[in-house]
Amino acid sequence: MTSRVRSALWIVAAAALVAAYWTFAKRQARDVVVAATPSGRPRIVALVSGVVDMLSALDSLDCLVAVGTNRSMDFPGTEDKPRILADERGGMTNAEGVLALRPDYVFVATELAPSLEGRGLNVIRVPQDSFDEMRQFVLELGRIVGKDAEARALLDHMDAKKDEIRKRVAGRPRVRVYWEDTAVGRTRGPGTAVHEMIELAGGENIYGDARVARPTIGVETILGADPEVIVLNTTSASPAEVMARQGWDKISAVQNGRVFVIPFEERSVTLFSPRCADCCGRTFLRWFHPELFPAEGPR
Repeated sequence: MTSRVRSALWIVAAAALVAAYWTFAKRQARDVVVAATPSGRPRIVALVSGVVDMLSALDSLDCLVAVGTNRSMDFPGTEDKPRILADERGGMTNAEGVLALRPDYVFVATELAPSLEGRGLNVIRVPQDSFDEMRQFVLELGRIVGKDAEARALLDHMDAKKDEIRKRVAGRPRVRVYWEDTAVGRTRGPGTAVHEMIELAGGENIYGDARVARPTIGVETILGADPEVIVLNTTSASPAEVMARQGWDKISAVQNGRVFVIPFEERSVTLFSPRCADCCGRTFLRWFHPELFPAEGPR
């Protein structure tokens, strides 16, 4: 088979996938139920997990009229919310479904914004790369839902928790950490909540010098870095599967049984949301520095 033929086949396959995606999206749009919100409350479509987390913390899930399909948005109180098909990596979302909901605000990741902007929607790009930006965003979200004081209280609590964690790890050796996102080598670099939380809890991200937020690194790089702790996302492999990988028995984390998976209820540690600091204290801090919890040990 020539390279030209292979290229043509790839184009046909890609076109078929896109057609299938939009067929599903249009069908989903027809099935959308326009839910009511309490009088005077804004109608919000949130396609970013961190926004759903913030609304939950602000006791404002009543403003939500739809969320994305990502499982990380499954917070108590969202069970009956319509789901909007959204693919951040592909930069596509179900615009018809969003329009049918008549939202006052649509919160999206930057990658999804172009597919929704210019359609009469109030699209707000959600910052996901610094705590300073997140801080301003929380205050703005609090203003939108009428919870200004509550938003400030969330940030004050987050700051206090971060200060507490910093003091507890001060002077302790940093622990080499490999974070695995959804597959081998898929990890997080600077500009992500995961990286910030690793650093906060006294860890050293083995790919902390990455030039992109979500790099993919080779197995040789992981083995060469010899992480002392491996942390797996809720959508990654199990600790047993990781420890059984060929050659990984030479990694310190595997040899010492320090391979952990984020509990689903603690997924806020992966999000730019004020609740990330509390979750960091219950997960990363405990896993990186179990000596701080002599009576309990790592969970």
